[in-house]
Amino acid sequence: MTALRPRFPSILHALLAEAERGSDGSAVTLIQEPGREETLRYDALVENAARCAAALAERGVGHGDR
Repeated sequence: MTALRPRFPSILHALLAEAERGSDGSAVTLIQEPGREETLRYDALVENAARCAAALAERGVGHGDR
């Protein structure tokens, strides 16, 4: 049996590649409660993650912190 080699080292790398490629497809659908869902595109997902990372960094959270 041959082991499959992943195309990207992590989910983050895969999402960033899709966002850079300009993919306008859905990245993730959030279901907050039955009947309420929000679908984010790759570029919006990366933008939200960057905003969250910046807010954490402003509060002194760094790489490796939990």
